[in-house]
Amino acid sequence: MPNEEEDGAMNKLEIVDFRGMNLETFPINPTINLSNICKLDISNNNLQSIPESLTARLLNIVVLDVHSNQIKFLPNSIGCLCACVRFMCLLCIICFIFHC
Repeated sequence: MPNEEEDGAMNKLEIVDFRGMNLETFPINPTINLSNICKLDISNNNLQSIPESLTARLLNIVVLDVHSNQIKFLPNSIGCLCACVRFMCLLCIICFIFHC
């Protein structure tokens, strides 16, 4: 059972949706605490890469959707997303499901 502090942190988890915004780079917004994001949808954009600094700070991500972009490779820190249950990425039609 979570204590009050853990329960408060869980209530602050955010869903961030940037899908279909024609983005070429990931928008860094200082008001968004990346460690509070539980779902990030950056699908259907023109992103060519995912910044290493982004994935390294997504500590509580459960769903990360990056499909339908121009991504050529994934950052090394993508493997550190242990809380991530579903990672959707269209790279040669590959869909990754992590069970960490």
